Amino acid sequence: MAKEMRDFGEKIGGARKDFYRTALNVGDLESMNEAERQKFVKKDNIWKKYDEVAQVESGVPQGLAYWKNEIRKSLPATAAKCDPAYYVEIIGKIRDLVDGVKKPEDIGTLKEFLLEHYLVSSGKYRYSTIPEARGIITNNLFAASQHSYSEFEVKARLSMYGVPKEKRAEVYLRTNILIYEIGKNVFFGKDFSGRTMITLERPGQKCFYYPKEGSEFANKDSWIKGRFAVLREDTRQILSNSEKSLEGAMAFSNRYVEATLAQEKEVTSVKKKKGKRKFPIPEIAYAPRTGPKYRISEDVSGEDMMETFKIRGGEFGNWLHDADARESLKKSYDAFQDLARILDIEPEDISNGGTLAIAFGARGKGGMNAAAAHYEPARLVINLTRNNGAGCLCHEYAHSLDDRIGKLCGLPVESSATMASQASIKDQKLLPQSFLDVMDAILHKPVDKKEWMKAKETAIEQSKKRFYRAVSLYCPREMTPEQEKEWNAAVDKAWESKEEMRPCCYMHLAGMKDLVHPEIEALSDLRKSISKKTIRKNGKKELADIIYRASCRMQEIKRGPEGIKDDSNYVKDSRRFDVEFSKASHGYWASNCELFARAFDCYVADKLRKEGNTNQYLTAYADSYVIEKDGVRYSAIPEGEEKILIFQKIDTLLEDLKARGWHTRRSSDHVVKDIPKTAVHRAANTASDAVISFKISADGQMSFA
Repeated sequence: MAKEMRDFGEKIGGARKDFYRTALNVGDLESMNEAERQKFVKKDNIWKKYDEVAQVESGVPQGLAYWKNEIRKSLPATAAKCDPAYYVEIIGKIRDLVDGVKKPEDIGTLKEFLLEHYLVSSGKYRYSTIPEARGIITNNLFAASQHSYSEFEVKARLSMYGVPKEKRAEVYLRTNILIYEIGKNVFFGKDFSGRTMITLERPGQKCFYYPKEGSEFANKDSWIKGRFAVLREDTRQILSNSEKSLEGAMAFSNRYVEATLAQEKEVTSVKKKKGKRKFPIPEIAYAPRTGPKYRISEDVSGEDMMETFKIRGGEFGNWLHDADARESLKKSYDAFQDLARILDIEPEDISNGGTLAIAFGARGKGGMNAAAAHYEPARLVINLTRNNGAGCLCHEYAHSLDDRIGKLCGLPVESSATMASQASIKDQKLLPQSFLDVMDAILHKPVDKKEWMKAKETAIEQSKKRFYRAVSLYCPREMTPEQEKEWNAAVDKAWESKEEMRPCCYMHLAGMKDLVHPEIEALSDLRKSISKKTIRKNGKKELADIIYRASCRMQEIKRGPEGIKDDSNYVKDSRRFDVEFSKASHGYWASNCELFARAFDCYVADKLRKEGNTNQYLTAYADSYVIEKDGVRYSAIPEGEEKILIFQKIDTLLEDLKARGWHTRRSSDHVVKDIPKTAVHRAANTASDAVISFKISADGQMSFA
């Protein structure tokens, strides 16, 4: 009987199968590192968001359900300004107290609790927070705890809290439709200006409705005493005044609501925008491999992964069958061996110094747009999903390498990410030059001199048109021929001053004189001598700014385009993918970390291809990210000269990592024997080695090219 597959090595933690099944507590912090605390210590993990519809449907009064939600919202979202342990403890206590309130009259217990445990009186109506609760017990929370229940009840009703979204439009309409008897609550009359006015009188309130002149509602004879009027409160519309009974008025309001909802539904369906789709990657039923054989045994265990690659631990999802788990181990073992061979490093270096862990179907979130695989920087683990993880290992390993370089170089943990590709300009000085060269090759290309020169000349010409158009607004209306000639000469002189680099500032600064433009000032003086009016200061500033921008373009042309770089085609086309498709696993398609991962994936796939080998569990989609839309081809992978340069820079980076001692050069081939390439069986639906291209039609439909 086959042995049951179980997690191996170090406990990784944070998997969906065992992470915060109920709520985060103080004891969970002990197993977290600093990066994990920043990521996971937040309100949503301590106090789950309320399902407002389920709250109200379960019998909780609408106002009380709204109060609970408002108290939760008033607490800080993260522990950024306080101690994480106190944050988890205090929010947990407030959560338990609020959830324990079952009656509206008991909401005052929260204020009493805060005053008893976390607030100290510092004067009449003034309180200060004890040190442990600073940054947690805020003014927002204390203010919310002092409001009366009636206030929450009114707000809950106005916001339709707990009403399902699909019913809110109907509830809103029915709430705003009023039915009152004519002659008892509704009266015809005129306002002080003589306009026809319908007055609705309710206890303590009068509302006025103005029918359109000439309409049936403006006729006094149509307002018959004893009949019922149907009014719409939010838009001050008169819907009907001829209903003979209350039942008839209610039937009319029902017909009106149904017709209005049908019309709104039709308009909404026309205006509704389609969400971004996930890029369609063919699923691999069987990931073929050709190449050297690294093992004698047919099976691979978790212990084999730890011994060979120094992987620190592994996890299997609850829904992963043992047969699938064994197959995943075998394929990942061979994939890591192939990757180590391609990178010319020892197998144990694959684990990034023994820090890397791997998971199979244990940490994904699922859903229509869920990622096929992902890397978690906080936990240093690669997760491959149960159904679609094959073919993504190399891409996710690139993310782990990116993260490893950032951590080894000392990128601050408190920053948005420790990945080297996402380092801020300030922190880039910590990174190896070889890695910066890779990113430069990915992000930039030398600018085309002819296109660059043409763009600058076009910009100057546009500035000239804008300048003369702006000056025309200040041209005196009445001028003699001599004055007109003098004016045109002064305008031309002001424009020609662009040859000199002269920034100007028409802003009053304390203790400083305005930095003015002499030609613009001369033009203003000339206007004053002709029309007795100068050019206002904002106008002078506008004209001077146009000249200054043109002057900047002139100076750039003189210096030439040497050293100036443009965005690479790889980046430009990746931005197009951001327009068409949902995010990739670590952000936008054009984000630095995704650009690096796809380039690294292509590098490994290219090396395998040149050997005549393949491993579609390691890399299957490197060449897949190509689409065609409106006759234009877009490629979110490096191509042509850009690809050659990027691959050269990656070669240099890998050599630099060995020189730094972060990787060790491969001392042997670790091969048992070769597997004949003809022995590999390909499945009918296996992704091919060729580029998988897609076409997007004008209506947004996608098809294989």
